[in-house]
Amino acid sequence: MAKFQDIQMSEPSATTRVVLQYMQELRAEVIERLKMRDAIMIAYLAGTGALLGFGVEHPATGQLREYLLILVPFLSLGAISIVTQHQDQIAAFNQYLTNELNLCLPPAERSVVMFNNSLAAKEHTMHNLWLVLIAQFLLMCGPPVVAILINGPYAFRPWTNKNWLLSANVMITALVAWRVGYSLYYRRKIMQSIFNPHPKTQTRPRGKA
Repeated sequence: MAKFQDIQMSEPSATTRVVLQYMQELRAEVIERLKMRDAIMIAYLAGTGALLGFGVEHPATGQLREYLLILVPFLSLGAISIVTQHQDQIAAFNQYLTNELNLCLPPAERSVVMFNNSLAAKEHTMHNLWLVLIAQFLLMCGPPVVAILINGPYAFRPWTNKNWLLSANVMITALVAWRVGYSLYYRRKIMQSIFNPHPKTQTRPRGKA
């Protein structure tokens, strides 16, 4: 009993305090990046919704629809670039927390299972990745496709500047779709390294016993 009380009252080592500080700061960074990702998505949806709604309903659509072809896909590309950068960085943070930083803790403290490599995370994360893929694919590629449909008749007329814009829209939309898919591939690879770590990632840092 006395021995148990001694363990309970013992102060964490300097290494443990540094590790815990890193964990707290990284988790705060993850939360902040999630907020920024959501803010970008809301701003993007508001912007594209306003552009498409104005382009369809406003009387002066003859001039505006042409610019929808280039404005909407660039908005999508800019938004998905920022969103996926946050997502990919969060995945990298989780990998660092679980496969590297966690190993700096004493064995007794490492016996506490972190959520990142728990069974609950394994069952939820892979399922959630596919749901996010579908949602981002529709939200990011949908508005450029609508802009293509609005301007679709120009593809069957003599070649004009609108046809160049239509071609650019198709290429940018394809790039947006690729970026969404590559982000899924990258995050799946990261999560698999967390759930099925390579032996090298389980080696404690140099200088540790």
